[in-house]
Amino acid sequence: MLITLPKEPTKIAALEEFLHGTQAKLGLIERLEAEIEVKDFMLRHAKMLGLTENDCIVLQQLKETEILRLENKGYTWVGD
Repeated sequence: MLITLPKEPTKIAALEEFLHGTQAKLGLIERLEAEIEVKDFMLRHAKMLGLTENDCIVLQQLKETEILRLENKGYTWVGD
């Protein structure tokens, strides 16, 4: 599997793309909430992934943005 990253990606960007690859292998990437689920997973496993407090703040903000985007399409996020 090949993932494409921007030049000098952040740790969270690289981890997120890797985890999307895992979602694809499991057949979950087609789900609309895939972006939210990856960020949620990363937040729940922040210590294991070696994420900093700042990484978690950024991830939470990105997750909230994805939830709003989903809701703007008429869906309801029932996670958390």
